[in-house]
Formats: sequence, C-alpha cells, structure tokens
Amino acid sequence: MEQFLKRHVVLSLIAVFLLGGFTFWGGDKIWTHYHRERSESTPLALNKELPNFDDLFGPDFFKQSRDPFQEMDRLHRQMMKNFGESGSGEDHFGGWFQENFGGGVPSDFRMREDKDFVYYEIESGNELPKKLDVSVQNGQVTIKGEIEKKSEGSGSASLYSSSFVRSFPAPEGVDAQKFQIEQQDKKVVIKFPKSKGV
Repeated sequence: MEQFLKRHVVLSLIAVFLLGGFTFWGGDKIWTHYHRERSESTPLALNKELPNFDDLFGPDFFKQSRDPFQEMDRLHRQMMKNFGESGSGEDHFGGWFQENFGGGVPSDFRMREDKDFVYYEIESGNELPKKLDVSVQNGQVTIKGEIEKKSEGSGSASLYSSSFVRSFPAPEGVDAQKFQIEQQDKKVVIKFPKSKGV
C-alpha cells in the first residue's frame, strides 16, 4: 500500500510538472503573438480607411439652423442616405420622435425669423386646440393643449378629446417672457420679440 501511495504521489508530481510546463509554454506563445500583432498594427490616426465623420455632420454642425429639430431631421435624412435606406419608405425616426417628444414629427415644428421676431410654428393637424397654455421656464418653451372634435350622425354623437404637451428650447437672443400666441390656419404661432441689439 505504501509503495502504491509513493507511486501515486510521483505520478501526480510528474503530471503537475508537465501541466505547468504546457501552461507556461502556451502562455508564452500567446504573449509573444499578442505583442507581435500589436506592434505590427497601424495606429488609428494613420489608418486612412476610417470613415470621415465630417462628411456626415459637416464643418458647421449646428450653425446651419437655430432650430434643433430641423437639424435632427436633416441628420436623420443624411444618415439614411449614407446607409442606403432613402427609398425604404419607413420613417423610424418620426415614430421615435413622436413617442419620445409628445406627438407629432419634427416636420410639425418650424422656426423662422424676421428682423423683429423669432416665430415657432406648430402644426395642430385638422383641429385647432380648444385650450392652449404656453409657458417659458428654465430656457424651455412648454405648450399644453386640448383638442376636442364632435361629430353627430343619424341618431348618434361622438366626442373625441385629445391633449398634448410639447417642449422646445427657447430661442436665443429674444425676450422669451414677452411672447405672443396666434392661431393661423391649422397651426399655432408663438412670436418672441428679439432683444435689442441682436
């Protein structure tokens, strides 16, 4: 029995020694291969095949328009064009925008200006809001509204009621607290008087 234990211990030590040797040899091979590959690789700054993001964003990223929603819409169209999806007919961005920003798509919102005012024009669809509340706080313009649509048919009547909330950044260079609200055609227009000297 004692001889069996000695033989078993000796065989175990030989197995551990061989296993350790193979582990060291394999680790050395991996280490050498990793460092050789790394030293032969081209630094990212010198790799000429990387995409040039200036083509996508342009040198004046947000200087073309003061309207961030038009910029998002423009960037979306440019990205879809670059991905080759311009003719797919699907508008994933519009659906995402509608879900995350309270209804409507970026095209429902337009900003324009003249020498005296900056105008925010918001499309209201087929119905003008029955109740409209506009507030400006912390650089954000918040518009809350309710739309009701009544229809009567032969012996029946229906009432459709909807509410919405939209929030936009207040334009720069205006007296945001002195805004005026107008309803024109099927849109709500918010006029911000420009600050003197702008």
